Amino acid sequence: SKEEILEQLKNGLHLCYGFLGKDKVKFTDRIYKQTIEGSAIEPYCRIYKDFVVYGDFDGDGDSDAALVIDSYGGGCGTFFELELFLNNNGTMEWADKLMIGDRAKINSFKVENGLISLDFIGHGQDDPMCCPTQKMLWILKLETGKFKIVG
Repeated sequence: SKEEILEQLKNGLHLCYGFLGKDKVKFTDRIYKQTIEGSAIEPYCRIYKDFVVYGDFDGDGDSDAALVIDSYGGGCGTFFELELFLNNNGTMEWADKLMIGDRAKINSFKVENGLISLDFIGHGQDDPMCCPTQKMLWILKLETGKFKIVG
């Protein structure tokens, strides 16, 4: 069920951009926090809001999941990524990720006809790092276990 899948994702292993040098980190209730001794900065990586979608992306009949995570590593950026988890006999296994960008604004995230649709505001060619303005729409599918942007 979607509830069981979400529970695994909320407490599973994720690969987060803001934690270079680490392998996957273990989430606890949707988030991984890192404490830096002597610092007020608390880097984190978390499932962003409720941006989780479900579908049979690999054609095996089981419900898989894609989700948006955001990472803050202590600087001025917040990095957004798309993660893919495939269902292997009831166990959600990390399969792939795709960088969305720094300080992106996610408008919608859904599955239609087996394709993932991500509508967001990202960085245009001349946008400063603080302020993305480019409207973007990615249509993605799973191809040989990896995300592929097809539109």
